[in-house]
This record gives sequence, structure tokens and C-alpha cells, in this order.
Amino acid sequence: MMSSMDVEAIEEAFVRGDWRTAAAQSKQQLLLLTAARETEDTARHALLSIYLRSVFELGDDDEVGDAADLVAALAPLPVELSLQWITFLVAMERRDDALDAINALLQVLAASIADGGDSTAARQQYLSATELLVRHVLLPSDDVDDVVAYIDQDAVLDATSKRQLIESIQHSAGAMPRASKPLPTADDCSSDSDELGRSELFKDHEDHAAASASASASADSSDALALGAAALAAAAVAFGVYRNRDRLASAVSGIVPSVSQGLAALFET
Repeated sequence: MMSSMDVEAIEEAFVRGDWRTAAAQSKQQLLLLTAARETEDTARHALLSIYLRSVFELGDDDEVGDAADLVAALAPLPVELSLQWITFLVAMERRDDALDAINALLQVLAASIADGGDSTAARQQYLSATELLVRHVLLPSDDVDDVVAYIDQDAVLDATSKRQLIESIQHSAGAMPRASKPLPTADDCSSDSDELGRSELFKDHEDHAAASASASASADSSDALALGAAALAAAAVAFGVYRNRDRLASAVSGIVPSVSQGLAALFET
């Protein structure tokens, strides 16, 4: 059985920027744990979060298939981790896979709302998932009017959420990359400007998702510039990656400068 110390050792590898070690060790442990099913879900979910973030930083396309297998083995995932997985797929330019995953998640959330569960939480999660879909799967390739029509026709979102989301995407539509312009590859990210271009997608998405979660969605995308190392550590806490908040301070003070700014937004909740 894996101990909390084992997970923390892998966390430390990630925090110091040793993403290859973090990816390899988290993957190895996940393979063992998914077979044994002896460890609590929190540990498995923390390891999956580390693995996805490490693979993203490495830009290792060869790992995406293995990541998909691990996600399938760990299903069903918590909604927040499902959104992390979907955003990872967008990051790695797996649009069709991201579309399939997000549609499946939306169906689950819609069913939960229809069944009369925790409607407030489920509706907020549905809004976050819809925002991820329209902003980073549909909008980069589809006409903005078609995306607006999609939102208008949604049977779950309330009128206020629709209006805020439509205003938000209309505000930022001109800055969104089109599908004909592929995201830079890992090799293209050697310069600061290339890294910023690769990560802008996630800064924009998570900034708006956070605004929605606080019931104050804003069309001002400039807030995305506030993301940094502290946001990365806070995101890790939200996903249960850090075992206690005492480690947050050391993570913030010791975070390596080479961690991409987009990583914080990619996995923030």
C-alpha cells in the first residue's frame, strides 16, 4: 500500500521542476494502484493530477494514450478532476477526445440536475464544463455566432448564466486562436514568447471559470495576467496534491521559475 510519504516525494519532484521523474513515478504508482485498488481515491487522484501536469510540462505526446488508459481505469473521476483531464486534452491538441469527454461529463451533470441532486453545485459544475467546451473546443474552430446559438439552445443553463457566458466569449472571440493555426509544439516552447502562446489558452479558461464559480463572471480577460506560482500551489492544494496547507508556503517560496505560467491556470479549480 502506498503511503502519504510516497505521494509527497513525487510531489516534491514536481515542485522542484523534475517533471520527468514526477511523470514516471506517478505513472508507475498509478499502474500499481489501479490494479490493486487498495489505496483511497484521494491518493490516486493526487497522483493523476501530478502525472497530467508533468506530462503537460514535458509536452510528451507519447504519454497521452497512457494517460487516457489511466483515466479510464480510475473512472468515474470527480468533476473537478474530469475538467482537469479535459483541459489537458485540449492542451495536448486532442480536440476530438476532449469533445467526447466533455459531452459525456455534461450528460452526467445534466442527469444529476434532472434527478434533483445538489442543484447549486451541479449547475455550477455544468456551467464550468460548458464554458470549457465553448471557449476552448468550439470557439477556436467554429463561428462565434454558431457558438452563441449553441449556448442559447442549452436546456440546463439559466438565462443569467447564458448572458454572462455569451458576453464573455463575444468579448474574447477576437483573441482566440483558430483551428487552422495549431498550438506550438513542445519544441516551439523554448522561448518565453512561445511558452506564453502555448499557455494563454489555459490562463484565459481558468480565469473565467474562477469568475463563474464565484458568481461574478467577468468579460475582462486581463485578470488572467494575475496567475503565477502562488496560483499553481493553490491549485495543487485544491486537488489534494499537497497533504496539508503547511506545505503550501514552502511550495510558493520554493517553486522553480521554469514552471510555465499557464500550468497554474490549467489545473486551478
